[in-house]
Amino acid sequence: MESIELTARREALGLGVYALADYLDVRHQNVARWEMGKNPPREWGWINDALAKLEHYQNDLVASMVTTAVEAHKSTGELGLITFTTDDHYWDWMPQAAGESIPVGIHRAATARAAMVLREKFNEPVAISSAPRADTL
Repeated sequence: MESIELTARREALGLGVYALADYLDVRHQNVARWEMGKNPPREWGWINDALAKLEHYQNDLVASMVTTAVEAHKSTGELGLITFTTDDHYWDWMPQAAGESIPVGIHRAATARAAMVLREKFNEPVAISSAPRADTL
């Protein structure tokens, strides 16, 4: 893997250097160095596998969000999506994501992609809002 590929994939996932470093369980300085082409890891395979897992997870999220929004649109006539503000907020609502330490940026980027798909499909605006905090329900 080239360093630019790591940067492009991280950005496409909606993750900052710190979020990816947390997910990979490495220091953020390591990710920054890898992306600058300095001190690359001895083995890129585990990083590629981790990124592929996140990409697959994100693609599944997009598909699920689109399907759910289309069904809701049939009954309400409105297009809307929700996302989350922090990792903890996301993990409160999605325990599976918490168990896998999936960063909230993955969900927010998936929400933006799903909104794009829905706008193209319906030629209508798509509202994106924050899910309520679990502790306020």
